[in-house]
Amino acid sequence: GDLGRNYDPLTGLPWGDALREWGIQRLQDGREITLLFFDLDDFGAINKEHGHLVGDRLLCRIADVLRSAMNPDTDFLCRYGGDEFVVGTERRRTEAELFAEHLLRLIRQTSTEGVAVSASVGIQGGRRTKERESVHFAATVDSLINLASRASTEAKQRHRKALEGDGVILVQKIETYEPPRYVVVTKFQNKFSAGIGEGGEQEAETVARATLSALRAGGWVP
Repeated sequence: GDLGRNYDPLTGLPWGDALREWGIQRLQDGREITLLFFDLDDFGAINKEHGHLVGDRLLCRIADVLRSAMNPDTDFLCRYGGDEFVVGTERRRTEAELFAEHLLRLIRQTSTEGVAVSASVGIQGGRRTKERESVHFAATVDSLINLASRASTEAKQRHRKALEGDGVILVQKIETYEPPRYVVVTKFQNKFSAGIGEGGEQEAETVARATLSALRAGGWVP
């Protein structure tokens, strides 16, 4: 099919039907595909608070950042809905999961006029399928999209619960330090505390989680 016919005028990205064609083509060629379904968290609140113009600019910035992270040989990016982006990839499942984490970080680090947003991701696919006919390929791609969408909604609900409960709620890199340092904000029994961790983002978060576990175990309130 002609992949050039249906582009989103705001971001310049293709819509979901182009992703379907991409997926069907790959499955027909006997390749494995994985779908990464990104759903921006509470994007409606940004539109309400800052106006649709700022929201639109943020969507465009995120689209540009995601686009520049794609490898055209293996990846296909589309805008799927108001605040949803989907990446189809031929990367192996474990590599696709790492790629999804990388893209989540890129989204979190993107802002326009001081406004930033986080995202939730659902991942589906990565197993070889044995369909013989085009109709089955199309059904498989639709099913992958639906499952990935559902997984992103579940991730979003977990994310929301984490914000309501105790936990690590922010890991932010401080650019001016070399080696980099990270501010980690944690919430415990409705009290917030912040600390600075060295090393990588993962290490800073691990230390914060260990501290939280100790707090919970000892019932100590900072």
